[in-house]
This record gives sequence, structure tokens and C-alpha cells, in this order.
Amino acid sequence: MVPELNIQNCPSTQQASGIEAFFLYLGSTLELNSFLEFSLTFLSSAEICALNQEYRHQNSATDILSFCLEGVEGQKSMGDIYLCLEEFQDEFGLGS
Repeated sequence: MVPELNIQNCPSTQQASGIEAFFLYLGSTLELNSFLEFSLTFLSSAEICALNQEYRHQNSATDILSFCLEGVEGQKSMGDIYLCLEEFQDEFGLGS
């Protein structure tokens, strides 16, 4: 079974397609035999800074935040992933 992926605010359909392909690969490679769900949301530097302040008490932007969720029995909800492409590119020297 492959993971279910909810993508929000993705900058381009090409990037969304690549992300979906990665998660399909992940599901088949790990031979997942139960329901798996991810939520991936793209945020601006200001938006991820606000989340970082609220949940980690860090008043700065970061490249990625993740939150585990408890799933329903028989399901595996991996939780929410928040990604800031600007911070990610800066962190890994990818520049835009």
C-alpha cells in the first residue's frame, strides 16, 4: 500500500508531482502493508517562524518542522510536515 499525501501551498505542480513520486517510491520500497498518511505544507519564512515560536519557543525561521500525530487503530498517521523552501535552500546552499 502506498502512503496518502496531502500537499498544501506547493510552489509548482512540477514540484508537487516530484514529491508525490517520492512518496510512492517510499511506500513501495518500505513494502508498507497498512495505511500511511502524511501532510506536507509549504510555508513562507514568516509563517514557519510563527509556528516555530508557538511550538518550540524559538523566535526564528527554520527549514522544516514536523509533528507526529496519533492515528486511529490500524492506521499510521505520520503527522504533519511544514517546509519553508527559502530556509531549506539557504540551509543547504541551494540558492534560488
